[in-house]
Amino acid sequence: MDENQRIQCSRKRHRAHLTKVLNKATTIMENDEAPNAMQIASLTATIEQLARKRTVLNELNEKLLTVLKDPDELKQEIMEAEIIECEINEKSAQISAFLLSCNTVKNPVISQVNAPKLLLSTTS
Repeated sequence: MDENQRIQCSRKRHRAHLTKVLNKATTIMENDEAPNAMQIASLTATIEQLARKRTVLNELNEKLLTVLKDPDELKQEIMEAEIIECEINEKSAQISAFLLSCNTVKNPVISQVNAPKLLLSTTS
């Protein structure tokens, strides 16, 4: 397997995992019931996962762009990279807004999740 194929294979696996993460977050946010503490924790972790995934994919994209020589392939890879970057940014913003809206309606579950942070910030 050459370098180009190895990078593309790795990126494909990361994208597949990204799709699962995005779908899981969407399912939680589209649920008709208020989210529970586990779901809030999951969404919070998802934001961190998306940031890490963005970094990994950007590194793989950069490596791939240095190996590709065909202009059409380069164009295609750049478009795909931009689409993924937009998806990550959009979902991160949606999750943040969702968590903020849950917190603004004074959901008791959310308050319990945030309580340790509040206690730590007031005692410092």
